[in-house]
Amino acid sequence: MVTSVRNIPSRWAALVLAIALIVYGSLYPFTFDWQSLWHPDRSSFPFSWYLKRPLPADLIVNILFYVPFGAALASFLPRRWSVGIAVVAAAFIAGIASAALETLQHAVIARDPSLTDVVLNILSAVLGLTMARVYGDINVRRLKWVRHGQLPMLPAALVFLWLAIHCVPFVPDLGLYKLAVHWQEFLGSDLSGAQVAYFFAMTLIVVTAIRASVSRDYFWRALAIVVAAGLGARLLVRGQVLEWNECIAWILALPVAVTTRTIPWRQTRLPIFVLSLLAVALYGLLPFDLETFARPFYWSPMSGFLESDQASGYRSFMEKLLVYGGLLWVSSATAGSLVLGCAALVLTSLTVEFCQRYMPGRVAEITDPLMVLLLALFMLSSAFRGRAGGAERARSQNHPSQI
Repeated sequence: MVTSVRNIPSRWAALVLAIALIVYGSLYPFTFDWQSLWHPDRSSFPFSWYLKRPLPADLIVNILFYVPFGAALASFLPRRWSVGIAVVAAAFIAGIASAALETLQHAVIARDPSLTDVVLNILSAVLGLTMARVYGDINVRRLKWVRHGQLPMLPAALVFLWLAIHCVPFVPDLGLYKLAVHWQEFLGSDLSGAQVAYFFAMTLIVVTAIRASVSRDYFWRALAIVVAAGLGARLLVRGQVLEWNECIAWILALPVAVTTRTIPWRQTRLPIFVLSLLAVALYGLLPFDLETFARPFYWSPMSGFLESDQASGYRSFMEKLLVYGGLLWVSSATAGSLVLGCAALVLTSLTVEFCQRYMPGRVAEITDPLMVLLLALFMLSSAFRGRAGGAERARSQNHPSQI
């Protein structure tokens, strides 16, 4: 059976979610000064837009927002189109959308639109579309190292996201001196129980995703390649730092991988989910240093990410996407278990956010529970569409004359 990107379930949900993310990130903090659109200094836009050398953080944010848009857009373009035509169509659609939002940014206080952002957005959308087309082409071939001959979308996306977290901003920092500096930073990195717990949750999710994607004979080789690529990138990419916390997390996760390797991976979902959920809760609560007065709770989603330093904010956002998306996927054997997993995860995140109101240096906000709900809705719609597609295929096999 040939699998195409058009058959990826919930393409509408993916597209709407990607557009919502782009609009929210482009127009935040939604403080508009509409008079500035007609200000004499602005009268020449968009011709006054200029090209500037992009910062690594700007590059990451554009990739983070527009790559999902391009990937979701791929399922709406006719499969018979060549790659070149699809790329031109994606570039045109992304260019129109980006130019419109950059124009609106003239009215958003504290935002600085530029032509560079439009170009980066177009390139990011094209990258997302290309990745989706490559995914569809990979599934056409029968690969002996892939479980059941087809690369599952969600586990593969989780592994790719883990690698992306370690590789962004995709700017190498080569040279013996630079490598020595990175190595000294690694040796001098501080140990943190909270960080070890958080990395432990991510490693368990990555190990489970690789088990779901790769046949048993190729599991250890695939795991070694992924771990070497991810941890090696910490030493070779600008802005990345290899930490003892992550290495210790992998040391703790390897016995779990050895123990569960002989067990069908679907039967290991519940213990993996419980261990990862406990690790996430420990990350949010350690070192259990509570104060007597409560700090305010922020109801604006992603306010911490958009208002903080982008170099650290994007990494935090992608890590949360990996952890929460991975935990929901681990619990998604059936639609019912996905609902229970979502409920447990939302309850845990709300409890942690409530406690963080009393913890110094922490910011309590609605982002984490809301992210869990949005990811769960996307996966639920995928499950129901998958069931509907399976039922329709069964009917077509039973009544071939009706197709």
